[in-house]
Amino acid sequence: MRHTIYKKFTLLVLSFLFVHMGFAQSDAKAHKTTTIRIDTRKIETDLSNIFKTVAFEIKKIDFEKIGIAIEAVANEIECEIGDIEVIVNDRQDAGLPERQGELIGTAEKTRMISKTYSVDRNDKLSINNQYGKVSVHVWAKNEIKVDVEVKAFESSESAAQDLLESVKITDLRQNDLISFKTTFEKTSVNFWSRIKNGKEERRGVQVNYEIYMPAKNALDLNNRYGSTMIEDFSGPVNISSSYGSFSSGKLDNPANDVKVSYGSANMEDYSNGNLTIAYGSLKLVNASKVNASIKYSGAKIAKLTNGGTFDLSYSGGFRIDEVDRNVKNLIINSSYSGVTLGIDENADFNFDVTVSYAGFNYNNDKLNLANEFSEAGKTKVWSPTKNYKGSIGKGSDSRIIIKSNYGGVKFL
Repeated sequence: MRHTIYKKFTLLVLSFLFVHMGFAQSDAKAHKTTTIRIDTRKIETDLSNIFKTVAFEIKKIDFEKIGIAIEAVANEIECEIGDIEVIVNDRQDAGLPERQGELIGTAEKTRMISKTYSVDRNDKLSINNQYGKVSVHVWAKNEIKVDVEVKAFESSESAAQDLLESVKITDLRQNDLISFKTTFEKTSVNFWSRIKNGKEERRGVQVNYEIYMPAKNALDLNNRYGSTMIEDFSGPVNISSSYGSFSSGKLDNPANDVKVSYGSANMEDYSNGNLTIAYGSLKLVNASKVNASIKYSGAKIAKLTNGGTFDLSYSGGFRIDEVDRNVKNLIINSSYSGVTLGIDENADFNFDVTVSYAGFNYNNDKLNLANEFSEAGKTKVWSPTKNYKGSIGKGSDSRIIIKSNYGGVKFL
């Protein structure tokens, strides 16, 4: 009965999502990538409530009674799903998208705002925006320049002008803080567009920021319903990006705090900071000493050096292609999330892996188990929790510690 209720609930959630999705799939010879595109402006319901309900329903299942069967099946079948990439608010992420055809039934009005401030390295910039792009560029001048483009789309010239004037850009300098904030006098300003017979119609507002500033100044940035981009930046950043993609160059300040929700994060280099990803995806080229929380989001890191701490829950899969030989401490706590680590062939470290209702697989010839007796099948009494301790290479003070519930662990 419980299974039937859960199945119906799952189908309801999937039906809700696909009503609001455009679905595209690309084929590859060795690997299949499925791309799901979501336009959150057409979805007013907060999806987090749905996911929390799903999580609650999953927890009600009595896994202890079916644990042996699950493990037996898992040992026989290995299913490669491929990457799942969630792209939220694509088509340039609420910045002005590429025109899809002749623009019809649409009047467009634009307003430009440009402000420049002289600064020293103690000054801080704060940006609070909605419905548009925010791009942060670095230059060598002791100035912060902010260019804002406001666009309004309506059915007539007068309506577009009225909508344009309802958008307020407030800027203020107070002591060492320079702040910009986007506000709307109208309650409904969501941008939307539709295409009919090859022609496009638009309504709503877009507010795009182009920022030029020194790399060492502090930045506080909050952007909703739009993409956010930041170049290589050495100063402390506090970034919140929601319902839009986030991309960055090298960010290495220990005070960094980056949060991305309902959108994809593509990062070049991130170290010494906090990172939170929720309901989206993460692709990170180089990571070091990262303290990360990843929920309902697939994550792939190309290379990890010096270690880090990762808390995973309901992830679509967590993978580090290369765990560098210089990793000192890597700690992973995972729930309902698979973990895959590619180990440097010259690495020397100790590991401690604990799995519950899941397995531990390894393909490294240099791996030595110190407690082989704990492996599945070598104990007389079945237990859902197993612990594997050992070393790779010669072993060292460097450690990899993993605790995973309902998610397999694999060393490559």
